[in-house]
Amino acid sequence: MKEQHTSRQSFLGADSDSQISSAKIGIVGLGGGGSHVAQQLAHVGFSDYVLFDPDIVKRHNLNRLVGGTIADAGARRKKIAVANRTILGLRPDATVEAQPRRWQEKPRRLRECDIVFGCTDGFNERRELEAFTRRHLIPYIDIGLDVHQVDDEPPRMAGQVILSMPGHPCMWCMGFLTERGSSEKFVLFIGRGDMFMLNGRDIVARDFWCVQELPFHQDGGETWWRVCGGRASGQALPVS
Repeated sequence: MKEQHTSRQSFLGADSDSQISSAKIGIVGLGGGGSHVAQQLAHVGFSDYVLFDPDIVKRHNLNRLVGGTIADAGARRKKIAVANRTILGLRPDATVEAQPRRWQEKPRRLRECDIVFGCTDGFNERRELEAFTRRHLIPYIDIGLDVHQVDDEPPRMAGQVILSMPGHPCMWCMGFLTERGSSEKFVLFIGRGDMFMLNGRDIVARDFWCVQELPFHQDGGETWWRVCGGRASGQALPVS
């Protein structure tokens, strides 16, 4: 029997309660976007979290930080502490691992997650997080919000929600990450079924891959290339 608070979620499927309650969720960035994600996931019923954010609550955050208070800003409380409080207020039985640091300092904690939400600022941070999740075959959801004003026009709010799924196009393939947003260049796109050379062998791509124009690491006689968030050794050149 469904719990009372999820009784109106039957459209998600007969086994949705068990799948939701057993999933481990990673959230990187608990600011304006991440705090909303944490709150809504708790409402739905997720109860196992790994949170990463080194920042503290400041008064200028309070217009978009779910659960944040003036007292939190005055106490210089960590954003993950606010998210932890929000989650436990909705799911008292939840397990919340709150890491007050950048995820790169303890990446193994994210490797245990079933889904990772990236709610960070900056394209390089997104690039690193997507590369990590794709390397470990973890579905990644990227969320971003911003307000822009052009000349004398009224401000415009815009954002994106992008699913980066192993075996499907990455954010480079989709055109979201570009040269303008990163110091690296991906210019060779390989689609499913295409042939290319790898370690002297003809390989048929099973996924949509984009391959970096220049190698990012050379070890002895072996050259490594980034391939859609992972890496492959040898030459990555289309076969004519």
